[in-house]
Amino acid sequence: MVIYTAVVGLLVLAGCRHGQVACDARLVQADSLIAEAPDSALAVLEGIDAGSLATDADRAYLALLTTQARYRAYIPATSDSLINVAVDYYDRHSSDREKLTRALIYKGAVMEELGNPEDAMRYYKQAETAAESEDLFNQAYCKIRIATLYQQQLSSDSSTIRLTKEAYMQFNALNDTNYMMVTSGMLGAMYGKFLLDSAVFYLHEAIRLSQEFRPSEQYDYISKLAGIYFYRGEYTKAKNLAINIIENGQQYCGENQYFYYAAASYVKLGQLDSARYIQSVMPLPECDVDSMNYYQLQSVLAEAANNYKSSHGNFKQSQVVANKIITARDNNLKETELTYEKHLVENEKQSLSHHNQVLLSIIIAVSLLLLVCSLVMMKLHKSANEYKTEYLKSKTELNKAIQLLKDKQKKIVVLEERDVNVSKLVSYRLSALNELYQNIRVKAPMTEKVKKIITFSGFLQLLHERKQIINYKPSDTFWESMRKSVDGELNGIVTFVEENYKQLTQDDINLFCMYCANISPQIIKLCFNYSNAKTVSNYKRRLLKEKMGLDMSLEEFIAQYLNHNLPQ
Repeated sequence: MVIYTAVVGLLVLAGCRHGQVACDARLVQADSLIAEAPDSALAVLEGIDAGSLATDADRAYLALLTTQARYRAYIPATSDSLINVAVDYYDRHSSDREKLTRALIYKGAVMEELGNPEDAMRYYKQAETAAESEDLFNQAYCKIRIATLYQQQLSSDSSTIRLTKEAYMQFNALNDTNYMMVTSGMLGAMYGKFLLDSAVFYLHEAIRLSQEFRPSEQYDYISKLAGIYFYRGEYTKAKNLAINIIENGQQYCGENQYFYYAAASYVKLGQLDSARYIQSVMPLPECDVDSMNYYQLQSVLAEAANNYKSSHGNFKQSQVVANKIITARDNNLKETELTYEKHLVENEKQSLSHHNQVLLSIIIAVSLLLLVCSLVMMKLHKSANEYKTEYLKSKTELNKAIQLLKDKQKKIVVLEERDVNVSKLVSYRLSALNELYQNIRVKAPMTEKVKKIITFSGFLQLLHERKQIINYKPSDTFWESMRKSVDGELNGIVTFVEENYKQLTQDDINLFCMYCANISPQIIKLCFNYSNAKTVSNYKRRLLKEKMGLDMSLEEFIAQYLNHNLPQ
């Protein structure tokens, strides 16, 4: 959450890349101020009367700059009417591609502030399409806006990571250190869930860049890195990073989990006095996440002092707060799903209406063509042969128009079939994960007498707290769905591996699918009954190096396959 807040704060630093210069010099002056002094730019813009501007282009430019300056000055949007002036104008005058891209970006930002993430996503994707190929900044900026929305609504899946990586490389090409820091921090947080070495690399990069250019923002990334080291069992590194935040950067961090990392690391290292000191200076909780960290730390210290009753009580309190957080996030997800379904229905209606309008336009055009031809022939009193010739010509044009209509209908069918195929791939993945979710049961605490099925987010929370999981074996249907999903997303990679690596067993193929789908080591551990998550990483290396004979990482293998660089 803290890194997300920092990302949103930095996202408002979107630069102004100008297309055509406006006639009014005041607008040009305001545009030059927005990046570094948005308040000053807003003062200039608010002093301009839209009615005094000479052209529609200037009025659209004023609407765009005013929306951008307000956003940069952290003034919440209450309506999208102003930015709509810019979007409508530049949509009709699409030759000014840079301003059209910028208008679509800020339309998305306004929709995000108004609580419509699905509409925001749609405008960000339109902006990415509108951006010129050499406009690397706006292309990369759209990608991180889309990736940030994916993070809020879904998870750090392969699409989110791919978009963020592409944005990182484009900002790197531009030598834009601000956004290189943002994207590397985002990648570190995403990889922290399943690929720790990559997470460490990107978080170190974010820390290095922030220390050089934005020192106050390094501590959010240091806190994330401390957490990764803590859960990897590297307690000395975790403790040193957390102590650095406590001593130098408390005022820059929004949550207190680094106190937990520091004290819990001291406990693991046998330094209880130091752990108790950290407990004594830990601030009182200000939010639910802080409360959860506070109770977890109390539980760890009580357990270290052999006070198991107090440890259990504090642990139960942390569970209550964690369930509250999970419930709130589940409710937000349900609300987002309902909004998505509503927009999906509306889009289908709009699409059908558009198709009908196209059909009606073609019919009217053909009818007018025939009418014009008939009137012209009657007026000129053409001979019978000439009339017949003109009639045949008109009939040919009519047939061409009808064929054009049929071709358009065929294209519509092809697009609909493509959408159905994409939906099938998504359905395969959802059905696979749904079966995994429906069949996992968690052992109840010792004070309870019955076992219970929990939500998928609750399962991940309990897995994070290292509760014992009952063995689970996925069905053949699950594996078939997972294989179809991976094959569809990665251009038949599973089929390629089966045909070219005959030495692999069925379990090897299934495990390969889960690695490609970025399934977390904890879940892979459940599906194959491994003793711990580290076994999953060890087996991944053996699968690639010993069984497949590859001297490369899985990511490199997938990249070479997609680029057709592997021997057939």
